[in-house]
Amino acid sequence: MTNCRPLPPFERLNELFEIVYIPKDKYGKWSGLVWKVNRRGKSKTNHVAGYRRVNKSANNRADWIVKIDGISYLTSRVLYFLTANVDPGIYQIDHIDRNSDNNNFTNLRLASHNYIQNNNKGFPSTNTSGAIGVCWDKKRKKWQTQIREYGNRRYLGLFSCKRKAAFVYNQAVLTAGLDKVGKKLNDLARLPCTCAECSILTQCPSDPAE
Repeated sequence: MTNCRPLPPFERLNELFEIVYIPKDKYGKWSGLVWKVNRRGKSKTNHVAGYRRVNKSANNRADWIVKIDGISYLTSRVLYFLTANVDPGIYQIDHIDRNSDNNNFTNLRLASHNYIQNNNKGFPSTNTSGAIGVCWDKKRKKWQTQIREYGNRRYLGLFSCKRKAAFVYNQAVLTAGLDKVGKKLNDLARLPCTCAECSILTQCPSDPAE
């Protein structure tokens, strides 16, 4: 299935589907669409339209898929088209809260794959510092900070204080305006330290494994 395949005409989609609000207790159970017409098999009027399928590039995520006239589409794209009356075309649909089961329209936005989707990420699985964009440099024995912008990594410096490194990262995100497209900020209150560089902290990290 090609994510950016042109969708069927708006009139055809409106003929087949009705949009429904998804409460939190129905995430993963409701797709956001129900059938307006009876379909072959078990798909009947007012039944949930579509099915969940594991994302091949992200095994911890499942996407809602709906089949229309024998062709499969991402349900989020159909929902966006029906609500905004705009075919997403070459653009991906981004879930603002990063929950692919939350297909409510207020949680959907147009996004280029290389820009917003890559920036709308939290901790990678390899992160052990507890701070986004911060890692321990074993050779220099300091905290290294970097930020990903437009698919590229930009080095921000080395710091003896992990909280200051996280602060510099946050400032870089805000300066670049990446917070407006979903880039997460560090919660500095959860990175306590009392080193000379940061007087409001409670403990300076002496052991990088902590």
